Amino acid sequence: MKHIVQIVADGDAGGGTTFVLGLISDMSKLDYRISLITAPDSYAYRQAVSAGIFVQGFDLFTSRLDLRLSGRLAELLASLSPDLVHVHGARAAHPFTYGALYETRFPVVYTVHGYHFLKKGCIGRLAGLMAERRIAHRVNHICFVSNGDLRIATSCSILGSTASSVIYNGIDLSDVRSVKSRGPQYDLCFAGRMVPQKNPLFAIDVIKALRDDSITLLMIGGGDLYDRAVSYASKQGVSNLIKFCGALSRQETLESIAQCRALLFPSLWEGLPLTPMEAMALGVSVVASNIPGTNEIISHSECGVLIDDFEPLSYASEIRSLLRDEQKLHRVAHAGRRRIEDNFRREVCSEKYLDLYNQTLRYTSQ
Repeated sequence: MKHIVQIVADGDAGGGTTFVLGLISDMSKLDYRISLITAPDSYAYRQAVSAGIFVQGFDLFTSRLDLRLSGRLAELLASLSPDLVHVHGARAAHPFTYGALYETRFPVVYTVHGYHFLKKGCIGRLAGLMAERRIAHRVNHICFVSNGDLRIATSCSILGSTASSVIYNGIDLSDVRSVKSRGPQYDLCFAGRMVPQKNPLFAIDVIKALRDDSITLLMIGGGDLYDRAVSYASKQGVSNLIKFCGALSRQETLESIAQCRALLFPSLWEGLPLTPMEAMALGVSVVASNIPGTNEIISHSECGVLIDDFEPLSYASEIRSLLRDEQKLHRVAHAGRRRIEDNFRREVCSEKYLDLYNQTLRYTSQ
């Protein structure tokens, strides 16, 4: 029985962690032994324990200059004796570029869940670019969750001669089908971590632009910007139109999204986000920023609405048009559900990773 070790650095509740937990669940049903390394007492750690998956807590959030990190992780992996290691994100992959992990007997697959370094300052961008190039040189295969990330890797000369492929994330449709909708309770929903990437304050600006239409917003998620978002809504005079839920479980989040007529998803950048997929699978229309990754899920005006700029009035106009036309709203929602069912099922994603693992193991054993 082959042993696959998955490594996720933070293990916070979010799309990347949900994807990895789903992949582990699918692989555990096959003839594979699966282990998880993630942050101690994180969401991923607790979920793995609850599911009966072997999990080891490990803190990857020391300084990137901590040269002891590679040695400590090498000791842990030596005790697990994996046949293949699958790392998710640069934080988990970086220790393999130096020290005891630079050369190992097992192959390493690296999945890029969005290139976040591009949104940093000049020094941060350069450091991130150099780190990604070192990772690409070290690992056996790089997976991209979107063609957008592959284009970035190509334009930034990250890949070199490293093998790569694009494998879309997917969702478990059985999770969505188990959700019982009580009918629309809110016009819009924002579901995501309250961090700059997800743009929660902009969502409040959109509601301000829609204030005369009395359009309501359900905001789901916790994070660094939560208190600021609550205060900002009050300052903008729209607190009466917004309900803040804080962080919810995934099941509670799905049930809450199902109570809304449309999802507002104004992220600044993404890899391949799961939240729009889940909303579309629930039959909820999506209004989103036209950014790489998201625009590979949604076709504008066909199965959702994509907006090019970050101008509240642009969003307000599109939302107003969509919500006022019930026929259009239902047509877009129906097309969105079909789009997810045809193209973004988790079992298809897991099968592709299974094929990749087998190919990598065969190639490295030669």
